[in-house]
Amino acid sequence: LAHSARQVDLPPPDAARWHAAVGIAVDSWLRTGGDEGVLRLVYSRGREHGSDPTAYATMLPVPNSANAGNTTTAYAAMPDA
Repeated sequence: LAHSARQVDLPPPDAARWHAAVGIAVDSWLRTGGDEGVLRLVYSRGREHGSDPTAYATMLPVPNSANAGNTTTAYAAMPDA
């Protein structure tokens, strides 16, 4: 993530905040009955004109898994610093 951020001129990712966001997403996923899932981390420049970077984590069912019918999605915004 840090390497990718450097490549697109983003500030270095805050490891503690990312760790917290991943924990929130996984906990939410498990609490809502999620089983096998895919964790996706998004860190982008944000909107095209002058916004702050966008950062969040999501969890979705593993494609074509035994849980393919699970439509639960867990989202976690970046916790405040």
